[in-house]
Amino acid sequence: MKMKMKTKMKTIVNDLYFKNKYGEERFLAACDSEDKIYKEIYLFCEKNSYKIPYIRGWTEEDREVIDIGSHKEFFIIRKGVKG
Repeated sequence: MKMKMKTKMKTIVNDLYFKNKYGEERFLAACDSEDKIYKEIYLFCEKNSYKIPYIRGWTEEDREVIDIGSHKEFFIIRKGVKG
């Protein structure tokens, strides 16, 4: 007789933050895909009437930084595991 083993899959969740010009970070969303991250960034900018001139990103220690052209405000992605 075969026994089925139940294994719980772990989901990678990326926490998205907005870092304002004063260096304060605000949690925006928990995202499970890169598409969701960029969707949240575009939605945030749209709500705040900001037109994105370009997007670039880099990695710093335990996070990724997304620059959308403001030179003083950034989006921060912190990777984590849920479940």
